[in-house]
Amino acid sequence: MKVSRFHIWVISLSVKHVYGPKKINAGNEDVIATCHVKNGEEYVDAFIEHYNQLGVKHIVFLDNNSQGNDPNMKS
Repeated sequence: MKVSRFHIWVISLSVKHVYGPKKINAGNEDVIATCHVKNGEEYVDAFIEHYNQLGVKHIVFLDNNSQGNDPNMKS
């Protein structure tokens, strides 16, 4: 799926980078998992382990105003 510059611009207005690299160097065959999460700190370890076992090397969490320290849970 190709994303237009307009869509990237619209998304950038509503997303705040909190932690980790701002750019991911991924090839055409690489999979990047994204996860929309709110108050999901207890599930993150299992989520990461599961997707790492599937061969996913990059995981992006989109936090939806969680309570607590969710945005900085993992490195």
